[in-house]
Amino acid sequence: MLTYTLWYGTSADSITTKGKSSNPTKPGQSVTIEQNEGLSNDTRYWFKVVVSDGTYEIASDNCNESTYCKGEYCEGVSYSYTTCTKCDSNHKVKCPSCDGLGYKECRERVSATQSRASFTYDAICKGCRSTIPAFTTCYDNYYTCSAGHTTEWASNGQFSFCTITCANSYASSTYCGHKLGTCYECNRTGTITCPNCKGEGQIQVTESCTAHTITGRHYYCTSSSHHGDNVGQYHK
Repeated sequence: MLTYTLWYGTSADSITTKGKSSNPTKPGQSVTIEQNEGLSNDTRYWFKVVVSDGTYEIASDNCNESTYCKGEYCEGVSYSYTTCTKCDSNHKVKCPSCDGLGYKECRERVSATQSRASFTYDAICKGCRSTIPAFTTCYDNYYTCSAGHTTEWASNGQFSFCTITCANSYASSTYCGHKLGTCYECNRTGTITCPNCKGEGQIQVTESCTAHTITGRHYYCTSSSHHGDNVGQYHK
């Protein structure tokens, strides 16, 4: 019966490390020796096989082969970060539910006939049914002139006039503004965490992979001598 033993080293004149041996095998039968320990990734080894019958032994010629480098998986992208421009220094934005007030208010529109922002008579809000006393200043004005313009207005006595092109007097409406209760979406603060950056203050930008100079999803070699080289599969 014959026993086959693998010997290896990192140079042709240093094949001094004993590797694995086969089970006793009849002459003429093929033998496979798998050396799966004691080796480093991405390293060239010289090796030979010594055959022994217990009394005599003979060695093969020297051969050499490199082990695979250890590969890691990469999605093929790199990330950078840019400052969010949608929020304040605390990474907050105005609460859209209460318009930054911290409480909900009635947005039902009511008519105004005398001045830009007040009434000369009591009015009943059709939305919340509250009474708006005479001469109460309403909160916001939505002016539309007779020509349909809604952007710029200028006061002229008790009336306002469109400043775009036509200078027509206004027909306006204001909203009620009656407080309806606490805004729980912002917990009465008037601000919420910026949804654009999720409160981080920075936006992640996805770019193509620059670390390995390889496009698309890939494995890359982690050894120092071939770092970044593409490898066909993952080797631990």
